[in-house]
Amino acid sequence: MLEQEGLDVGLVDVIVGITQLVVTITGKAGHAGTTPMDRRHDALVAASQVIARVGDFAREAGDETVATTGKIQVFPNGANVIPSKVIFTVDIRSKRLDKLQQVVEQTKACIQQQVGAGITCQIEQPLLVEPTRLHSGIHSQLQKHSEALGLSHRTMVSGAGHDAMIFAGITDVGLVFVPSKDGLSHHPDEWTDYEQIQKGIDVIFQTVKEITEASSYD
Repeated sequence: MLEQEGLDVGLVDVIVGITQLVVTITGKAGHAGTTPMDRRHDALVAASQVIARVGDFAREAGDETVATTGKIQVFPNGANVIPSKVIFTVDIRSKRLDKLQQVVEQTKACIQQQVGAGITCQIEQPLLVEPTRLHSGIHSQLQKHSEALGLSHRTMVSGAGHDAMIFAGITDVGLVFVPSKDGLSHHPDEWTDYEQIQKGIDVIFQTVKEITEASSYD
């Protein structure tokens, strides 16, 4: 986003809330060639109905809400066997707790709609982290020093969890982003130019210097 908009730094005011569902859908295995279509209890077909809708729920929620199915296991995982069980994850993130909960409820309802005709389901929610708002005072100082350094900037929501989420519970926290080439993250081609890194460091340094009232440094 920063690279696309030609900006030097992003100043985070909120880290998204995150929840994850682990969904198990169970049907009945059968031979791919000898089981008629109207007698199948295909767990993968049922799971696919849910997975196809998850992104729609996030788009409908808006406010930069996102949802991802990033892991799926199919059993018995044979080319000529109707799937008897599917386990998949749904990762949902939003800067607003109500939107997060909205997508969770819509996803659960969609899963329940698949139940019947030999299909059962189980839903677990092993993770729920509420959105974390960072310190407004530090955010303002980061803005001030970005402007003093002549750096273009914008306020951003962090779509990824960071250590800052933990530290925000015990102290005042700010967070600075710098552009990544093509906006890539969690990818082998992820790269940020050293000049851009330096700009982020400069903003942080000037802000820390002011906060600590340091008059000299090594």
